[in-house]
Amino acid sequence: MIDMAPDVKAALLTVCNDVVFHWPESFARKPCISYFEMHNGEYDHADDGEYMTEIHFTVDIWARTGAEASALASAAAKAMRAIGFSRQNAYDLRDESGLRRKNMLFKTIR
Repeated sequence: MIDMAPDVKAALLTVCNDVVFHWPESFARKPCISYFEMHNGEYDHADDGEYMTEIHFTVDIWARTGAEASALASAAAKAMRAIGFSRQNAYDLRDESGLRRKNMLFKTIR
């Protein structure tokens, strides 16, 4: 099992200085990015051990406007690509807080 959370957080901190695990406790500071690992599973094995791991992370961009969310999402996707992840999908959501939210799923195989 590979722990990519420290690498993901470090990459996202190059995009926004407010990066939190899972869900923002407060939306007072905007914009912000939240992230969490969704999947960490054995992709392949050899010699009775895990050889490759498939890892998925969810990244949410929280912003005041759609334009701000899109710009941060593009930068976050570039940062995640730099550490070996590919974006699998992205959704535009309107949160109950009134903020714009861009939800993205990233995947890598290590």
